[in-house]
Amino acid sequence: MENIPESLIESVSGIEQCPPEKRCKSAFDILLGDEEDSSTGLENDTILGEVTKYLEEKPIPRSDCILNWWKINSPTYPLLAIIARGLLGIPSTSATSERIFSIAGLTVTKLRSALKPSNVDALIFLNKNYELL
Repeated sequence: MENIPESLIESVSGIEQCPPEKRCKSAFDILLGDEEDSSTGLENDTILGEVTKYLEEKPIPRSDCILNWWKINSPTYPLLAIIARGLLGIPSTSATSERIFSIAGLTVTKLRSALKPSNVDALIFLNKNYELL
């Protein structure tokens, strides 16, 4: 605590706190919705049913094209198809990877060259996902 600048401590202590009667939403709450919201109960049941149905399916043979499988089965698994599209889609440009390399270059400087690779990974991850916190 002694090495932390006073201005940083003041700026952190100035962050608004949620009133005690109202709980702050975490990223997990935002992703899955509030437990108190009655409409999300139905949505969660739909998601859970879709995942259960998918897990009961036969595994997709390795010789089959997984993209074609999702194209055919997207009406059966509409929510999972959205996730699959995001995970299996290849970006048509290298802009995203170039942006991450740029952030890494700004993170690892002469003064910070002793950072462990795991710490650099964590700093880059936090930089790119800060808004979700």
